[in-house]
Amino acid sequence: MDQLVLLSLTQQLGINISDDVQTNLTWLQECAIGLDIQDVQISQHMPAVFQAVCNTLDANSAEYCKTGHPLRAQFQLVQHLFKSTALILEGRNNQ
Repeated sequence: MDQLVLLSLTQQLGINISDDVQTNLTWLQECAIGLDIQDVQISQHMPAVFQAVCNTLDANSAEYCKTGHPLRAQFQLVQHLFKSTALILEGRNNQ
């Protein structure tokens, strides 16, 4: 899939994960794994998109990270993927 399309999808899904959470988390996970942080076409836009998704995930973590929540593991995985990648992107921009 085209990297620009994946980044756009990531941005759209990251705006509001509350609608069909399981599907959105699945797609966010696929996007986080499928995006190439080396791609020059999207590299300048990735930090802002990933930070926005991290903010949305953080804002919803109290609800989805409760012990016993059926989506807890998937939510935490997606949150970890986005936070880790955001840190990598931030580190690259500070060099």
